[in-house]
Amino acid sequence: MIYGIGTDAVEVSRIQEVVERRGARFIERILGPREREVHALRSARSPQRGLLFVATRFAAKEAIAKALGLGMRQPMDWQAAQIVNARSGRPEVLADRQLGDYLRERRLRLHISVSDLENLAIAYAIAETVAPDVALEPGNPVGGAAANRTHP
Repeated sequence: MIYGIGTDAVEVSRIQEVVERRGARFIERILGPREREVHALRSARSPQRGLLFVATRFAAKEAIAKALGLGMRQPMDWQAAQIVNARSGRPEVLADRQLGDYLRERRLRLHISVSDLENLAIAYAIAETVAPDVALEPGNPVGGAAANRTHP
């Protein structure tokens, strides 16, 4: 059953302006450790790809906050959820311990989709209520091979 749906769109130029003003501080505030690793690799290949990566992650975290109905307040914040890719390339949510506990207590699973164009990054999130007879992953309820554990 659907618990909540969230969507967000961000102009890439707005993210670029903030990155130019705040640099690494902004990146470190928005991206978690695994996301920063991927960002560094993408930025090394192409600064535009790195910028699009930050923009899609920004939009994804906003969409998750909306789907959960929390906004950007605890247990949801910029570091609480990382968007990582499964081996198939599908984006998945990796929750930190506090957000993971929140999701488990409410039996919620998160689904996320991200996309980008030249100057637009969009994300769509669904928070799904999991039936009582369905086992949640012990480390992270959001599902998927990449999200079977929480990050510190």
